[in-house]
Amino acid sequence: MGHMFKKVFEGDEDGVSGAITAMMIIMIISSFISLIYAVYIPTWTKDAEADHSKLVLSQFLDIKEKIDDQIINSGQNQGISVTSRVTLGRSGGPVFGMGTTSGLLSVNPYQDTITMFNSNSIDETFAQARGNISYRSQTQYFQKQVYVYQYGAVIVAQVKSTAGGRTTYDAVLKVQPHFKAEKDLLGNVTISMVQVALLGDQKQLSGTQDLNVRTTLNSVDTNDLTRDVYPTLRNLTMNVTTDFTSVWMEYYQNALAKNVTGMTEKIGAGAGDYNITTTGRIVTVKFWNVNAINIDNAIIAVDIE
Repeated sequence: MGHMFKKVFEGDEDGVSGAITAMMIIMIISSFISLIYAVYIPTWTKDAEADHSKLVLSQFLDIKEKIDDQIINSGQNQGISVTSRVTLGRSGGPVFGMGTTSGLLSVNPYQDTITMFNSNSIDETFAQARGNISYRSQTQYFQKQVYVYQYGAVIVAQVKSTAGGRTTYDAVLKVQPHFKAEKDLLGNVTISMVQVALLGDQKQLSGTQDLNVRTTLNSVDTNDLTRDVYPTLRNLTMNVTTDFTSVWMEYYQNALAKNVTGMTEKIGAGAGDYNITTTGRIVTVKFWNVNAINIDNAIIAVDIE
């Protein structure tokens, strides 16, 4: 008779050890990648976005500087175009696409105005500025920034709140406009300023590429008047329409309250040379006892491409 044998399966400890090792390696790699995405990429990206924000600010300061130069040297610059660069963003780096950031560049010659007119006759206008150039960052980790060239000034802002269809900002004036008001010993006020009006089509472009902001000096009209030859010059009102009312109100308060101007604020029915109020998006500055104005009204054609 034959003999029957029972097959016994023996364990392979080497196979189990290899599977466990592979699983451990996969877990280590997954943990490493998760650590990079959770900790390092946000830090690296935030630093890259902060560096890019500094770059855009310097580029907006360059825009202002070039426009100022066009106005100051208007005799030789009229009709000549000057180009400034704005970097919308940066494409991602070689590792996991880190550091990608983008932005939106806009030019709007129709939004916002500064108008200076006779307080007793709004139709009697002495100066007007309008328009803005703005950049809005689309960052992921660094605080979103707004950079604006407006009325010859550069403003840096961050969104504070949005309610009732209106957005409010925390903002600072990085570079001031050209404005001066002072009173002489006889109590007469002289106002000197440069008004910049932008001309062109409303336009906006977004992405990560470099864009050119082309500005062309159209004209500069000088408006120098004194009360001797223009008696209605005495009391003037300046309305400033802007999303950054707190910035402009603070600026005019500081510019007019300096001791060197000799001017005093008019409160109620009392005596004084100026008064500043704000309603909605309008900052209103009223001047009394104005004896002379020296205003350059510059028209700048602007385009982005």
